[in-house]
Amino acid sequence: PHPSMVHHSVRYADLIICISQAVEHAVLDKGAAQHRIRRLPNRVDRKVFRPVHDAKALQSVAEQFPPGRYILHVGRKSREKNLETLIRALALLPSDYHAVFLGQGSTRPYEQLAGQVNTLRRCHWIPCVLNEQLPLWYSWCDCMCTPSLWEGFGTVFIEAAACGAAIITSDIPPMNTYLTSGVSAHLVKNHTSPSALAEAIRSVCEVPTYRDRLSRQAVAATDPFDRARGEALETDIYRQALGLVPRVLSRREHLDLAVSCVPHRARSTISFARRGLRHLRRNLWQATECLEGSNR
Repeated sequence: PHPSMVHHSVRYADLIICISQAVEHAVLDKGAAQHRIRRLPNRVDRKVFRPVHDAKALQSVAEQFPPGRYILHVGRKSREKNLETLIRALALLPSDYHAVFLGQGSTRPYEQLAGQVNTLRRCHWIPCVLNEQLPLWYSWCDCMCTPSLWEGFGTVFIEAAACGAAIITSDIPPMNTYLTSGVSAHLVKNHTSPSALAEAIRSVCEVPTYRDRLSRQAVAATDPFDRARGEALETDIYRQALGLVPRVLSRREHLDLAVSCVPHRARSTISFARRGLRHLRRNLWQATECLEGSNR
C-alpha cells in the first residue's frame, strides 16, 4: 500500500486485483474506478502450515540456541519490517529473552544497532529455512513479533496464525483487518515505540492463559485464507475478466499514461543502480571476511 509502490497507470487497467483493503485504498487514491477492482487475498496451505506438536522436532530447533524465551521475527531485512524497534525493545526485556530474525538481507546495520544497545548476544540471525520447515519455527517460538511499518498483505502473519503462533504485530491495515487484538493476535498501536513493544511481548509471553488463547484463536482466523477457497475465488475473478469489455483510451489518456512513465522509469533506474551497489558492497565485504578467515 506504500504510495510509491502503486503506479499511476492502474487507473487505466481493465481489471485490478488487490490483495487487501489497504492496497485497494491505495489503488483508489490513484484514480482507479471501484467497479474495476476485485479483492483476492493471499492464501495459506493449511496442509503445510499447521501447529507442530512433535516434541523431538521442536527440541531440534531449541537446541540451536541458549535457554530462554524466544521472539521470532520473520521478514527480509528492510525498513518496513521494523527490525530496529524490536532490537531496541529487546534491551528493555529481561536477559533471558532472545530474538531470532529469520529472513534474507544484510544483517550488518542491525548487528551494529544491537551492539550499541547491548543486545547483540541475544540476537540470532537465520538467513532462510525451507518453506516446509517454517511451521516448526512458528510452533516453537514463544511469540512471533514482526511490527511492520506497512504491508501489502503480510503472508507471514496468516502462516504464523495457521501454526498457532502467538502473534504480536502493528495495529494497522491490513493486519488489523484479519487479526483481532486480544483475540487472535496482540496488536500494538504505538508499534515504533520500543517500550510499547516490550510491554506487549511480556504480556504475551508471561501470561500463559493469554498466550494460549491467542494461539487457539489465531488458527481459526485463517479460515478465510484457506488455499482451496482462494483458488475458487481466483477462478471466479478470471471468469469475470473474460466477460469484460476492454477499455479504449483517449489521446489525452494515452498522453497522461506516457508522461507518468517518465518519473517511474527514472526511479526504477536509480533503484536498480542502488541495489547493484548494495550487492557489490556485500560481495566485497563477504570476500574480505573469507580472506581474513583464510589468513587466520
